[in-house]
Amino acid sequence: MITVYVSSRCNNSLRLMSIIRRVPSLQGANIVDVDRGAPPGVEHVPTIVDDRGNMYTGLKAFEFMKKYESETELEAMHIGGGDLAYGSIDAGGELDFTHFGSAI
Repeated sequence: MITVYVSSRCNNSLRLMSIIRRVPSLQGANIVDVDRGAPPGVEHVPTIVDDRGNMYTGLKAFEFMKKYESETELEAMHIGGGDLAYGSIDAGGELDFTHFGSAI
């Protein structure tokens, strides 16, 4: 089963959680709120770790979810233009956001 690292302060974490809630086979996913403490190795949210230990962060986490398209209809999202970001967790536990590219 996958583990999903999210922050309630990150809009894309909330967006990813909304998608995961609609996928029946992921209802047992381990959800970790990094606001309560980020584990070693997790520097950005949202991050998905699959059952093989592969990490998918930011845009890659949303791309990972594409394999579940047959279980649910995924919403379209605009990539770029500051609309899609991931959060970086610094040593003090502060969350900083990085935006992906420009509008396409």
